[in-house]
Amino acid sequence: QGLCEDQAKVVGYHHYQTAEVNTSALGDLKRLFELKSDHLHQTFALHSYTSVLSRLQVESYIYGLVNNSPFLKSVAVYHPDRAPQKVEGSHADLVPLKECISVLFSFTRRIIDDTQFQNDILLWLQKLVSVLLKVGCLGDHLFLLNHILRCPAGINKWAIPFIQVRVLHNPAGVFHFMQQLAVLMCPVR
Repeated sequence: QGLCEDQAKVVGYHHYQTAEVNTSALGDLKRLFELKSDHLHQTFALHSYTSVLSRLQVESYIYGLVNNSPFLKSVAVYHPDRAPQKVEGSHADLVPLKECISVLFSFTRRIIDDTQFQNDILLWLQKLVSVLLKVGCLGDHLFLLNHILRCPAGINKWAIPFIQVRVLHNPAGVFHFMQQLAVLMCPVR
């Protein structure tokens, strides 16, 4: 209440609503939040368990893949006290290995926020690619190079060891180098 400059009386009113706490509704809301919290904790625990189980299944598959082939097993296991043994292998031994590598590379091309999953993929790739590099021919090296070229930026942090050209003590080494250089110069499709 007050006066204006022209001596007119001015009155102002403020209206507001008040609320009273409904204790029964508050109790129901509290109970619902507790149920949701329990459900969330159970779901999180289930997903954590599923994640660990899936990781173990992938590692078991990779272990079985390498150990079920005498050719791949002889290459994957390092024995510094023994001379390397020459075990005959076939293209059929490398097909499942290359399929696994392709699947893992497909995950590197996706945007994934889970750093643990990304680290696991890189670890599995390192294991499988090291086996392929030991037994692979030029086509297998080009296979890896083509996968690497299709990966997003930042691959240089972990994929540099995957690109290998054996020039020394290899009569076709220069030819292999030139083929890999040609692949690098062509646009990725």
